[in-house]
Amino acid sequence: MEAEEFEISILGPVSTASPSENDQSTVNHMGAEAKKQRSRGHCCLKYLRVLFLLLFLAGLCSAGGYFIWFWKKRHPVVEGEVNNYEETDYYDVVPSGSDPTVPSDDCPWDAERLPSDLLPYGYKITLKLNLRRKQFSGSVDIRMRCKQATEYVVLHVSQINSSGATIELSDLTTSENIPIIEPTEYHEKKEVLVIQLLQKLTPGRIYKVSILGYSGKVRPEAPGMYKRTFRHGVRRRTSRYCISIFVSLNL
Repeated sequence: MEAEEFEISILGPVSTASPSENDQSTVNHMGAEAKKQRSRGHCCLKYLRVLFLLLFLAGLCSAGGYFIWFWKKRHPVVEGEVNNYEETDYYDVVPSGSDPTVPSDDCPWDAERLPSDLLPYGYKITLKLNLRRKQFSGSVDIRMRCKQATEYVVLHVSQINSSGATIELSDLTTSENIPIIEPTEYHEKKEVLVIQLLQKLTPGRIYKVSILGYSGKVRPEAPGMYKRTFRHGVRRRTSRYCISIFVSLNL
């Protein structure tokens, strides 16, 4: 049997030597490029995080500013409005007709306190307030018991105008109207209104003096009728109210 001819070709010897310097440089260069790309990716991610944080803080500031503006718009500070109110045109008690006459120095109502001839025990006060115009009007009924005979009714009066008011005095025991001498007298120093009668009142009887249709100004501070504000509810709404101290402040 004849052997078949064949040919074996060897392309080159198999080398077991280490890579050359050029090959090693190429590998190192590729590793450095990969590291640079990873570093750039990390830097971009950091920049995006910082940018997102800045945008988030800016959004919070904008939302806070809008909330403060909206709150002030819904809840204005009314106290500033009260403080800016100009105190002008306050009225004293002036009787109708002519100018009031001033009592002499020896009058009993010139003392620090009111005379004790009449003892008041009941008050009925009706007021109509107009806070927009800072005005009020009203009427008052005062019931009093006569302890000593007297021809005068002396009342504390301040910061109101009674020039157009109607003043009446009646005996509740006999339902009799007691005539009044006009004009009434106003003691400016002591702030008292003096009502003089044509006859003396009888001890032990009950009388009623009525002042109908007086008026005045709502003031920003005491004395007199003055305004205050308060806030209430979940939305802290502002409400207004009026108050008056039922006692003379000049004693």
